[in-house]
Amino acid sequence: MKILIIHTAYRFSGGEDCVVEAEKHLLETNGHEIFYLSFKNPANPIKSSWLFFASIFNPASFFRVRKTIQVFKPDVLHVHNWHFAASPAVFIAARTQKTPVVYTLHNYRLLCPSGTLFHNGHVFLNSLQQSFPWLAIKKKVYRSSYFQTFWLAFVIWFHKIIGTWRNIDKYITLTQFGKELFVNSDLLIKPEQISVKPNFTEAVNVSKQSRTNAFLFVGRLSEEKGIDCLLNAFRQNGLELLIGGDGPLSEKVRKISIQYPNIQYLGSLSKSQVRVHMQTCTALISTSICYETFGLVIIEAFALGTPTIVSHIGAASAIVTHSYNGFHFEPGNVEELNCMVNKWKNLSENTKETIRQDARKTYESLYTPIKNSNQLITIYQSVLDR
Repeated sequence: MKILIIHTAYRFSGGEDCVVEAEKHLLETNGHEIFYLSFKNPANPIKSSWLFFASIFNPASFFRVRKTIQVFKPDVLHVHNWHFAASPAVFIAARTQKTPVVYTLHNYRLLCPSGTLFHNGHVFLNSLQQSFPWLAIKKKVYRSSYFQTFWLAFVIWFHKIIGTWRNIDKYITLTQFGKELFVNSDLLIKPEQISVKPNFTEAVNVSKQSRTNAFLFVGRLSEEKGIDCLLNAFRQNGLELLIGGDGPLSEKVRKISIQYPNIQYLGSLSKSQVRVHMQTCTALISTSICYETFGLVIIEAFALGTPTIVSHIGAASAIVTHSYNGFHFEPGNVEELNCMVNKWKNLSENTKETIRQDARKTYESLYTPIKNSNQLITIYQSVLDR
């Protein structure tokens, strides 16, 4: 199969960029012909401002995509991120060439200018049922700017009105939870337009490692990740906690780690370092207080037989089955987090080992490369059959 992949790379590479690269490599490994068309948002503020303004319809990206389709002649176009350099013009270019389109919803940008459904320390859902998100604009949910929030909202609304979103052949959400958010929103996407396909992680040969008593957090150190809840819980319980990652709250984490010897800040970690800590920690902890679209770090832990204690919110609660491959606690609730941490700590070693095996089974049944490849091709084939 010939597949044209389009993605606007983020200025600072993150999880979404890694997922796109992993899927591209997976498809190539399985014998499919890939053409990767990459766009980039410039660092230059003048160029960046112009492209943001042109994000309603960027003629340069329209002609670039149309020409690529004419030369490469793909069976299907798979779009990951159009914001903002590529613009929705890529979808219109594909339609002029009668090329089927698949679009992975890695975030909630079509539902709210915030892109995360999170604002000012809380989940923000007001935009979901509004035909135009005036409250989001009033609250400046995108980059704390009235104008930028308005313009992004207008771009999404305009393409809703002219049918751009309605005419996409197939959307991919990463969880059933995400699908329900989109179906029940004002975006007017039909349930049959959306397929659920999670992310995946490479298979890992799990060698028997002695586990320490340390809990592990790996991720961006920012407000929406529930860092305050995490720190407050372990300041109270005195148990060993390892924290890996970077972000706006890294300095706060560093200072608290100096004050509390049971909390160790590891700084940014390489992928191999993350795997070492995941394989030797007693359990992973995810304390997000926002609607994550997926939890890649959770399935990476599962691949290593490491259970996860997660906030009962969004994708994480869909990936982790309470008391089977991990535990849930109420988002932001320090007392409940400590309850689950102590519950895990006090389990017998035999019970812990059973839960570890169930975590690995979850990975093997849902999140392997071969499983993901089969799901992707099934989705592509469904739009070709139509």
